[in-house]
Amino acid sequence: MDPGNAVVKRRKPQKDNQEVNQNNQSSSNQSDDKHYLKSENFESKLSWEEWTELNCGFHPRELMSLDRLTALFYRPCDATSLSAVRLLFGIVMLIDTVEERGFTEAERLWGDPKECRFPLFYFLRPLPLKWMYFLYTIMSLGAIGISLGAYYRFSCLALTLPYWYILLLNKSVWNNHSYLYGLLCILMTCSSASNVWSFDRIVRRKKYDDTVPLWNYSILRFQLFALYFFAGLKKINRDWLSGYSMMDLSTHWVFSPFTTIFLLNKSNESQLAYKKSKKIYKDELNKAKLNHNAGYIEKSDNKSKAAWTLVNKVRNGGFKSQSIEIPPEEFNNYYLSSVQDARDSIERPQLTAKDFMEQNDKDMKKIEVSDKRMEIGLRKKIISLALIFYMGLQCFMPYSHFVTKGYNNWTNGLYGYSWDMMVHTWIRHRIVVKVVDRSFGHEYFLNPEAWVKTDRWTTHADMLLQYAQCIESNIQSEHPDMKNVSVYVDVWYSLNGRFQQRMFDPRVDLLRAPWSPFKKVEFLLPLLSDLSHWRRKIMDIREEIWKWSNRSDALFVADFPGLSMESYMNGELRNVSLTALEGIIVLERNLTNKTMMPGDNEVIPTNTYHKVYTVSEVPSCFVYSFINETDSKVASRVPSENSKPFTEIMSTDVRRRLSNFRKAFWLVAKTLVGVLFFPLSNEL
Repeated sequence: MDPGNAVVKRRKPQKDNQEVNQNNQSSSNQSDDKHYLKSENFESKLSWEEWTELNCGFHPRELMSLDRLTALFYRPCDATSLSAVRLLFGIVMLIDTVEERGFTEAERLWGDPKECRFPLFYFLRPLPLKWMYFLYTIMSLGAIGISLGAYYRFSCLALTLPYWYILLLNKSVWNNHSYLYGLLCILMTCSSASNVWSFDRIVRRKKYDDTVPLWNYSILRFQLFALYFFAGLKKINRDWLSGYSMMDLSTHWVFSPFTTIFLLNKSNESQLAYKKSKKIYKDELNKAKLNHNAGYIEKSDNKSKAAWTLVNKVRNGGFKSQSIEIPPEEFNNYYLSSVQDARDSIERPQLTAKDFMEQNDKDMKKIEVSDKRMEIGLRKKIISLALIFYMGLQCFMPYSHFVTKGYNNWTNGLYGYSWDMMVHTWIRHRIVVKVVDRSFGHEYFLNPEAWVKTDRWTTHADMLLQYAQCIESNIQSEHPDMKNVSVYVDVWYSLNGRFQQRMFDPRVDLLRAPWSPFKKVEFLLPLLSDLSHWRRKIMDIREEIWKWSNRSDALFVADFPGLSMESYMNGELRNVSLTALEGIIVLERNLTNKTMMPGDNEVIPTNTYHKVYTVSEVPSCFVYSFINETDSKVASRVPSENSKPFTEIMSTDVRRRLSNFRKAFWLVAKTLVGVLFFPLSNEL
């Protein structure tokens, strides 16, 4: 919890006078490495309370009472680092306002009154477009004010309140970093980040201390720790550990530079560089060895990494050999013998745990006296309790899904506060939206992209119901005679390499389906986990089909007993066949039925409809194999983003972002003029 540059520092190992005199005669590198060795020797002898104090900056007894905890939270720390965080946070939030929150695309996002919205709370509605632009302008000015430290508290509120309003307006675009930014906005609002390096102090001459309470740092550190800690815990599941989650993540263009570095093939040119780096490595290791570092290398688990750390300390320019990593095996073969020879000649004075604790008992008494002098008022205690509540809430939220059961689907909760990023791979096969006029029995099929700009609603029951209500409202506004309608949605998805399957019961009228945020969704169909063992077979079968042609592909489908799937085979598909894998299915085509057992294969005609019924008592699974002529034409006409050079992708991205900022600047000026001179008009 100690930020490291605290005014009142916690216990640290102190050297006696004799050791100080000895170290003054040696180089700084020697003293640093000896200190590292000493800490390794005595840390193993410390009790857990002493270890906590050494590594965390506080003694466990400071957590035993509210007064002691409040004194710890309010221990003064240097404010410089927090001000640097404030400066960078303001810049990041300005970029986020323009890019992620959609300042430059506000007209597309909020300009259509018929657009289907997915607010967290049903009473939330977007403002007229002009005033949405005004909110974005306030957010931008607030982000700039935070970065400069100008009217800090007001700037934080100007950013935080509109940010959460826009975030809650549309939960279909939530992601983890958006939720994190919202939390950081709240934490920065409550902090004293403008004490130094700020407009308020330099220009407005506000009288601020050079210090801030320790909790200003602690709560930020806790929030970032919770993010990555729970994100790691969420990856402890079979899909992730088995390698079925995010299988294509490495193909994203953002990883191109890393691919270039780590997948370096040893051509003739790289072989020469490799040999040169090994020679420099050996020479520099000898320098490090002479600097009394052999013991440090020997004690390290990763000897190659440890040696490189020391080599880089003593190197001055030259060939950048660290760009090519030498495996630990080669390090052991080439250089461990020389390290062993020098080992006996190295003298490593020890600092015992007893000496360490005796010296630091004096420091502890000074700190306890300082804590007693601190006034612990009611306000500080309330703030301490609020911090404890906040930390407890953040630990509870990722696992609160047993309470908010209505937001659960095949995965738990809404995407955002669960910290389950990069865990699931969703592949959509089809979405069928059917509207039935109950008065006359007419059926209509709606484009699933109508009145929406995202498909996140297809995987969440609450948003599915909101979309159905939006469809009903829009249809009745355009067709007043259709006052009694039903909406049915058939959604097919594959999760983490499984079969494509239905997610919701297509027989349920969504306008009349019950839903509660605290009750399990009744019309959600279960994930067919019993068929998960097919994933390895699916990969093998798909690879075999890919060998037929560059345009061959396969679609693996599973369905529930008593349901059917109707499909239309486009004329640009060739050699279409259907193979039953498990369960019993009935193929209906050209007014004839064909019962298929596992292993049976049938040719499917194109430019016609056909139906597949599941008649077994267990779910069925089957595979379509085909040659996709459309895919080959599209591939030849549109180059893949991943095939472009990384520099071209980056330059295009930078130009786009600069263009967005120019547009945002113009929109800010236009919005301010419109609000100041034409406040009663909703037109910008």
